[in-house]
Amino acid sequence: MNIIDVRSSYDYSISHIPTAINIPYNDFVIEKCRLPKNKTLILYCNRGGASLILTRDLCKQGYNVKNVYGGINSYRGILES
Repeated sequence: MNIIDVRSSYDYSISHIPTAINIPYNDFVIEKCRLPKNKTLILYCNRGGASLILTRDLCKQGYNVKNVYGGINSYRGILES
């Protein structure tokens, strides 16, 4: 299983889920070829929207991928109204 933070490198440097690697959203198209199709990928961003777009795209291309609903804010327990 690979956890991938698609936020900016700056946001990643401030805080991220332990063991997550950083592939910023804008770099994802170039970098996705390095991702394994035989492992589960877990993507997250700040609130879940950007990572959801990438999750849908990767699923269509045969990747086994999940999105963290609510992003890192959800992971941290931050509720937004």
